[in-house]
Amino acid sequence: MELREQSLAPLWKVKPSRREGYHRTYYTETAEGDSILIDFNNVRQMVRIQVTIESEGGRQYACVIKSGTILQERDLTVGRPMDITSRIAPLRFFIGSIPDDMLRSAIRGSYGIPLNGPSPGMRRARIVHTRKVPRMQLLLRRKRARERRPGTMWQKVFRRIPAEGFQIACVGTFALGYLHNLLGMAQFACLVGFFGLWSGAYDWLVRDKSPFLPRICCMLGISGYAIWLETQYKIWGIFL
Repeated sequence: MELREQSLAPLWKVKPSRREGYHRTYYTETAEGDSILIDFNNVRQMVRIQVTIESEGGRQYACVIKSGTILQERDLTVGRPMDITSRIAPLRFFIGSIPDDMLRSAIRGSYGIPLNGPSPGMRRARIVHTRKVPRMQLLLRRKRARERRPGTMWQKVFRRIPAEGFQIACVGTFALGYLHNLLGMAQFACLVGFFGLWSGAYDWLVRDKSPFLPRICCMLGISGYAIWLETQYKIWGIFL
C-alpha cells in the first residue's frame, strides 16, 4: 500500500455529499483496491476522510480534520477511537492529488498529505461527475458491507442468528397453520419448498453470500416429505 510521490494520481470523482454538515464528496479507488472517500465543508474548512483497506478485509477508518487540526480518529469497523496515522499516511500522495486547493488547505499537511497538490511528475487528477445512485442500490451496498465485516468465527455465526431465526420462525408458522387446519398438506409443502428456494435466492442476490445449503436442503426435504405423505394418504384413502 506504500506509495511514492512519483506514482500517477488516481481519477477522482465528485458528487454532492450525503453526510450532514458537508457540501461535496470526492471518492476514488487505488490500484490495490483501497477506496478513499473525502467529505468537505468549504465554509467551516472541515474535512472528513474515510478509507477502506482491502488488505485488511475491507476494514474502514475515518478522521475529521478542521483547519489542520485532527478532531477525531476512529476505526469504523469496530466503532472505537484509535490512531489511524499508519492507515492514512501511506495514501497521503493519493489524497494530496485531489484537485481542490481549498480542501488541501483545510487539511494543512496533516498525516503528511502534500499541501501543494501533485508534483510535476504526477498526472493531474480529473473530476468526473456521476449519476445519482438509486436508493435501493445504496441500501443493498450498505447491507452487503455489514455482511462482509471482518470478525471471528463466532461473531459471524451470531450475525446469522437473526436471519436464520426469522426463516425458522416462518416455517414454524406454516407448520402451525397446518396443525390448526388452516393449511392443507399440499399447501404446506408448496409454501415450505418455495420459502426454501426464496431464502437461497435472497442470500445470493441481496446479501451477496453463498446460500446456506443445510437450511435449504432441510426445507426442501420437509416439503418433499409432506408431498410424499399427502400421496400416501390419497393412496390409502382408496381402501377406506
